[in-house]
This record gives sequence, structure tokens and C-alpha cells, in this order.
Amino acid sequence: MSPFIRGIGVGLFVSLLGAGTFGTVMARKYLAKVDGAWGLQPALLLTHDVPPGHVLTSVDLTETGIPRQFLTTAWVLGPDRAAVLGKAVTVPVEKGAPLLWTSFAAPACPAP
Repeated sequence: MSPFIRGIGVGLFVSLLGAGTFGTVMARKYLAKVDGAWGLQPALLLTHDVPPGHVLTSVDLTETGIPRQFLTTAWVLGPDRAAVLGKAVTVPVEKGAPLLWTSFAAPACPAP
């Protein structure tokens, strides 16, 4: 094989390696920018099906990031985990479903 052909092969290899590295770096920067724009908020999800009356423990809950624009005030957010541990749900909640404040009994209203 002539040195010219070897030089072309090495040059192509180095060029492709550089282009691949550049592409990977740029893609990661773009994805980080997109992830930041979503503004993920920690929300609580159930790890398994929960029947009515079940008292929640830390094993029952997992935390995941949900885009801020999709959250409502009904969702139980990650920082509120301690407030729901030890409480019983009043409705069945499926695995992977978000934990909602409406899943718990409302405080009793005093009689008029």
C-alpha cells in the first residue's frame, strides 16, 4: 500500500473521529439546554397499585421530574413527601400514577 493511500485513510479516520466528537459535544449541550427549558419539578408517583385505606410508606413512593407546565396544584410534589407518609389513601391509585392531594380524605367540615 502506498504512503499516499495510507495518509488518506489516516486523514479520513482522524476527520471522522473529530466530527463525531464535535457532534457528541454539541448534542449534549443542546439536550442540556432543552432539559433546562422544561423546568422539571420533582413529583411523587406510586411504585405499585395501592388500594383504598393503604397507609403510605417510603417504599410506596418514587420521585420523578415532571415539566412545570404540566403540574397542577393537585399533584403532591417531592418536597411534600414527609406530609403524606403515614397517611391513608381513600381511593385506589395505580402503579406509576401521580400521587394527588385528592387521593386523601378531606378534613371534616365542622357542622354549622
